[in-house]
Amino acid sequence: YLRASAKQRWELLQGLMDSDGSINTTKQCEFTTVNDHLAAGFAELVRSLGIKAVSIVREGRHSKIVGAGSVVQPFHQFSFSAYPDEPVFRLARKRGRLVNGRGIEHRRRTKRHRIVSVEKVPSVPVQCVGIDAPSHLFLAGEAMVPTHNTYTTELVGMAPKAPYIGPEAAFTGADARKWETANTENWAFMAYGGDEAPKRQPFAGVPAGALQESLNASDDMKAIMGLHEASIDDIADRRSGKAIRALQGQADVATFHFLDNLSRGIRHGGQVVLDLIPHVYTGERIIRTLGQDGTVESAQLGQEAVQEDTKNGIKGVYNLTLGKYDLTVEAGPSFITQRQEAAEQMMDLLKAYPQAAPIIGDLLVKNLDWPGADEIAERL
Repeated sequence: YLRASAKQRWELLQGLMDSDGSINTTKQCEFTTVNDHLAAGFAELVRSLGIKAVSIVREGRHSKIVGAGSVVQPFHQFSFSAYPDEPVFRLARKRGRLVNGRGIEHRRRTKRHRIVSVEKVPSVPVQCVGIDAPSHLFLAGEAMVPTHNTYTTELVGMAPKAPYIGPEAAFTGADARKWETANTENWAFMAYGGDEAPKRQPFAGVPAGALQESLNASDDMKAIMGLHEASIDDIADRRSGKAIRALQGQADVATFHFLDNLSRGIRHGGQVVLDLIPHVYTGERIIRTLGQDGTVESAQLGQEAVQEDTKNGIKGVYNLTLGKYDLTVEAGPSFITQRQEAAEQMMDLLKAYPQAAPIIGDLLVKNLDWPGADEIAERL
């Protein structure tokens, strides 16, 4: 039954709620049972239908059981919200209270889950799971939480599927089944009975509220993490440069722990490498070193004394097996970013003080990304 069609599961829920369920005037439904197995099945049943129920175990009262005398049996009590468009009851008395109740419907609260805590766990290898279905949707955990934003998806998908309106005779012909599935399947043609053809209701439009809610969630994540648009190169034209720099400054402060953790990781990796180098580079060899600005130089490693070799461009001979080496890590803008910022600030300086052009002109051109900028700097 728990894996039957949605229609059969709704009917099963109706039978359980008609017998052992109740509803108050605020449309709050309850279901009670002393059977642990039945309670577990009921929890899975309502979750599979998209109902978020709260379950508690209460102390029971003394009850008489044939052959066992008076015993106290604890019972499971489920509470959840119901709505007129969800047929939780079939019994007329209870269903009438559901339809005519005065309760306020909080679909957002009763239909959605929310994050209540975030806990750090060890990193483990994971595998992405995809379901062989058009939507790739699957339900996670015992609570059967959908893995997609199905509420918004459902609204967007159902928006253009407005119902057909027409006389009853129009839908009772040979193609009655086609009319029943007109919004879920594509039919080449559909015949109708009577003199008047059914007409589809006008398109109500895309649910902008649900889509805006997703955008609000994105903005909330940016605000919590401190990653504003200015720090992720998403800058609106209506904002001034001063405002953009202020937002970038806020983002730098809010996300400083990212750079700090990166520096710690680089520092630890460097310490491991420094410990390994004397055990790996034991023989004589020539290595290349790469500077911050991308310049390449050569250095000789070995056991010999320090010497100069201007012919091969070797500045000295280094014995890495002697002494201890310290490690320093500086985190900040890359050399390219520093060069670009230097060029921009030099431009601002020359605008305010043009007389400095003959003095710093070569440095300004050297920091630009022109082809041949170094040659122009030398000529200046």
